[in-house]
Amino acid sequence: MPAKILVVDNRRFLRHSVCLLLADQSDWDVYEAESGKVALDRIQELKPNVVVLAIMMTKMNGLEAASKIRKLAPETIFIFMSSQYTPQEAALITRLFGGNFVQKSDLHTKLIPTISRLLPLD
Repeated sequence: MPAKILVVDNRRFLRHSVCLLLADQSDWDVYEAESGKVALDRIQELKPNVVVLAIMMTKMNGLEAASKIRKLAPETIFIFMSSQYTPQEAALITRLFGGNFVQKSDLHTKLIPTISRLLPLD
């Protein structure tokens, strides 16, 4: 069964770019959400293995969304993407969610290996 990956970012161009990048993986099904709220709505139906989540989003930031998603789907793996984050955010994400970060400038080279490393082997 293919792994389900949900990409969450309020910027359409970046979200679509990440989805296109991940869609090349034949053993992954890729979905998208344009906000933390939409991601929360989709979590129950999709039950994604991995959520790739922007830290900085309008209305609900990535940390808030991840905290709420964790309550609905505790087995979900999170990968946070950002062009910048504070040391406090990094420490909090590491403590709460395992510290899986990919800089937005490195998405094309590091995202697929990061997801592959985190997904359980069948």
